[in-house]
Amino acid sequence: MTERRTHHSFVSYIDKSRKYYAAQGYTQPYQWVYHREVPFNMLIKPLYTKDLEWDKDTTHTDDLDTYLPLKRLQELQQSGQIGKVSPRYYGV
Repeated sequence: MTERRTHHSFVSYIDKSRKYYAAQGYTQPYQWVYHREVPFNMLIKPLYTKDLEWDKDTTHTDDLDTYLPLKRLQELQQSGQIGKVSPRYYGV
């Protein structure tokens, strides 16, 4: 079977995944899922962030700094009060 390579300007996860699984003893190369048509549907109703349970008088999604004070954290980083602000953020 010919090895299919995909060019990426970053890390080639396809090639790395295939090498990883081959090193684990898997004999078939890893196959990435492929769909000719996207298997998703449009939502009937839009997702509303305002319906979540939080203090809506003080915090809202119209102003990012009310729940993720990124500008303030960057100011603290620049002043040396904190180390480095993470390039990635996760919320639950």
